[in-house]
Amino acid sequence: MKHLLGVLALVAAQAVITPAASAAVDEATVQALIKRIEQQEARIAELERVVARAAVQTAPAAATPPAPPAPAPAQVAGPKVETKGGLKVDSADGKNSFSFGGRIQADVAEYRDDQAANGKAAFGDGTAFRRVRFDVKGKFLEDWGYRVQYDLLEGGAAGIKDAYITFERFAPWILQVGQFFQPFGLERQTSSNNITFLERAMPTNALTPDRHLGIQLSSGGAIGDGKLGDAVPFWTAEVGLFGMRVQDDNASLGDDESRDLTGRITIAPIYSGDRLLQIGASYRLHEPNDSGTFTRFRDRPEAFVSQVRLVDTGDLSGTTGLVADFSQIGVDVAAMWGPVAAQAEWMKTEVSRRGGLSDPTFSGGYAQVSWLVTGESRGFKPAEAVHDKLKPKQAFGREGWGAWELAVRYSTLDLTDGGVIGGEEDNLTLGLNWYANENLRFMANYVKVLDLDRPGNGFNRIEPDIFQVRAQVTW
Repeated sequence: MKHLLGVLALVAAQAVITPAASAAVDEATVQALIKRIEQQEARIAELERVVARAAVQTAPAAATPPAPPAPAPAQVAGPKVETKGGLKVDSADGKNSFSFGGRIQADVAEYRDDQAANGKAAFGDGTAFRRVRFDVKGKFLEDWGYRVQYDLLEGGAAGIKDAYITFERFAPWILQVGQFFQPFGLERQTSSNNITFLERAMPTNALTPDRHLGIQLSSGGAIGDGKLGDAVPFWTAEVGLFGMRVQDDNASLGDDESRDLTGRITIAPIYSGDRLLQIGASYRLHEPNDSGTFTRFRDRPEAFVSQVRLVDTGDLSGTTGLVADFSQIGVDVAAMWGPVAAQAEWMKTEVSRRGGLSDPTFSGGYAQVSWLVTGESRGFKPAEAVHDKLKPKQAFGREGWGAWELAVRYSTLDLTDGGVIGGEEDNLTLGLNWYANENLRFMANYVKVLDLDRPGNGFNRIEPDIFQVRAQVTW
């Protein structure tokens, strides 16, 4: 159309400039020109459409956004395995676990000034494995726990130490069935891995019960608001009914086993990790088995390599089963203030006998103090009210020199009363412990028998010096 307008403008201009020539242009000529111009415009429009289509066909295709990556397949959580200091496997849901551990304790001891009344040495220097144990424990189906501990040195039924299951659905109330320590005293229930000296104190060994088959109910917790370790008071309570040890089971048909009722309660007015004050009380009532005519209390002088016992009541039943029963009470206290720790126990046993025999009473106790020179604090298990493993701030090696501990203990045991002359012994023990790391410990003890009063016995008035060393590894 724009071309048509241009032609008309040209024709009009020619008409103004030259009127004579414009008169000669007739209407037919104009129409012919207009038609030709329209034809040209149609061809131009067609060409423009062809060019436009070609441009679209040759233009690069629009970039297609990349497809998102396919989602990774869902990862199925597997069991969690730990090998630090032992082997532990936990299921992905945390409801089942298994761990394998153990301990090796190797001792060497030398005895001096141990000449007895017969002129011969009472003890023999030497070496011995104190314990070689394997330990398997864990839980299953979330509510159940188990433990089996076996000592290779003793073998057979005597090698079975801990062997029990627990039901923990209603924790802190816990039901325990099997063989384990009766709940009496502080030091007796503390693992041999974690006691301060090579051996437990004389009264602990002589007057407190060992592991027995039984059933026990325990509980405990913080008093008031707060959690354990937040400087709040806490309590524990344990009570159980027990029979004999695995290796002491009666062989005679129709004979009843011995029976024990044992319990311990504790209260800790202070506990905040490195500060502790705990007081405990224990009670045990023991009724001997029908055929067991043997009731005896004795102990070594806090050294294991030699099996000599300086104090020993012998058989109190007169070989005729005349011990009706005996009862025991004990009190214990534990305190800790940073690197300094102290503990003490006192216990008494009252024996009731038939046949006109006397009813003797035996007693004993100990007190000890330790100082971790390198600044650590003794470990503690508030739920069980006993001491736990010590962890050095810096393990021996490139990091540091481990943890070092100095300790001293006084112990006394009196097994003479009511016509029974078992002897009275007082000991002083000095200790040095080196914790190379939380699994490796080296111990050195010096034990001095301060006094031994056992009239009529070949050991009377003997006062030996005992030097002993232990290498201990746990995992």
